[in-house]
Amino acid sequence: HEETDFVRLSWATASELNFDKFLIERSLDGKVFSEIGTQKGAGTSVSKRDYYFEDRSPIVGRSYYRLKAVDYDGFTENFGVESCNYVGPKSIVIYPNPSQGETVKLMMNFHPDEQSRIEIFNSIGVKLDQFLVSEFAYDISLPAGLKAGSYLLRYTSASYSQVVRFSVL
Repeated sequence: HEETDFVRLSWATASELNFDKFLIERSLDGKVFSEIGTQKGAGTSVSKRDYYFEDRSPIVGRSYYRLKAVDYDGFTENFGVESCNYVGPKSIVIYPNPSQGETVKLMMNFHPDEQSRIEIFNSIGVKLDQFLVSEFAYDISLPAGLKAGSYLLRYTSASYSQVVRFSVL
């Protein structure tokens, strides 16, 4: 199949009665799910309806997806779990970028290896901070007193490294 930078989920309903929406949920372990999107339903319909959702920020490796149907009265129903092994380029994103200089959010689309490290450098290469990471999303408190300018964040592990530039206003 062709390589894409997203995971496309598709499903259909035979009919709908007082139906509000689908919640699309994703999990890394198949047990704990979090909502990543919604798809509006038809309300009431007696004909087949096709739906799809694109996960534009998939996690590299195995992820699990499920649908939760929600009626207008709040009744919910979970549907079966489907797994997907996404193969794509690893990436790291920092936002907001530019930052106000206090915190940034770091998002990785992969599971960090053990002993993965983040280092923050100023524009002339002086290391300002470092710490270990084990989750794919982090809130990072930046070193106190950062002046306006450009900085580098370097992720390093046994199997992957990447440098991301960010700015402070």
